[in-house]
This record gives sequence, C-alpha cells and structure tokens, in this order.
Amino acid sequence: TVKDLINTVVINPNRDLESWENLGGDDFNGRAYIGTQQTIGAVFRDNKVLNVSDGDSLYLTGSEYANDYLYVLEWTGANGTANIYLPDTNPNNLVGRDSNGYHRELRFVGGNSINANDKVDVYASGSDLIDGLSPNPVRINKIGEGVTFYSHESGSWLVMQRTE
Repeated sequence: TVKDLINTVVINPNRDLESWENLGGDDFNGRAYIGTQQTIGAVFRDNKVLNVSDGDSLYLTGSEYANDYLYVLEWTGANGTANIYLPDTNPNNLVGRDSNGYHRELRFVGGNSINANDKVDVYASGSDLIDGLSPNPVRINKIGEGVTFYSHESGSWLVMQRTE
C-alpha cells in the first residue's frame, strides 16, 4: 500500500512503491532511498576519460563537465606535467549546476597509460584551496592512483580519499 508519495522519485516503476515509514525503518532489498542516500546493491558509475599531455591546462568548467563525477586520466605524448583545475566553489557563481564545485564530489584515477614520468597536478581554481593549503596541487602519476575531492563550503576543497 502506498501511503506517502509526496516528493517521491520512482527509480524502478516495475516494483512496488513503499514509503520509508511503512517499512518500519528496515532496509528493503533492492531499493535505493535517495532522501537519505541509502543504496542497497551494486553501484554503477559512468566515467569520463581525460586525455592529457605535457603542458596541458584543463579547467573543469562549463557544461561539458557539468555531470561528471569520475575522471580516468590517460597520458598521450612525451613525458611531462599536465595541470587540471577544479571548478569554482563559490555558490554565488552558480548558474544552474553547470560544472560548479560547491557541495560537489569529484574523483580522479590514473589510467593504464600514465606512469611515474607523467605528472598530472590537480589544482583548485582562483582563490580556492585544497585542504587549506596554497599552492595546492595534488599529483597523480601512476596507474590506479586516485583521489576524491569534496567541496563542503565556498573556497575549499577537501581530499576525502587518496590511494597511492
């Protein structure tokens, strides 16, 4: 019986709908509850491949990067250093949600073509800081190396997770 459909998003309309209150707080197998981010079961994510090379400066702004979450970094060309700049975290600069960083999580991982001689430095943009530091690059330069950033407030990115 469906009692409460206010602000409900149907993820899988082929299944019965049941409100959280009707479940008595118990997990319901196979359901994802968006309001409190309870995911039960496998999680699948799309990724965007960023091909970078020595001397590149890539700014993750604009609609091309608006819906990305996970970036796989692939290296092309001669060894060197490429720079990637995180989106601005100032909520006053929001135009829709187009690739802004405020309250956003972004992940980066080194792809199969990157090695110790290929350096991808990830910077905050403008006056934003990463973990309160400036200058503030986070370097990725090996296969599988990754970092997760989260912007919890204006002017600040936090490193939430890092693998080396």
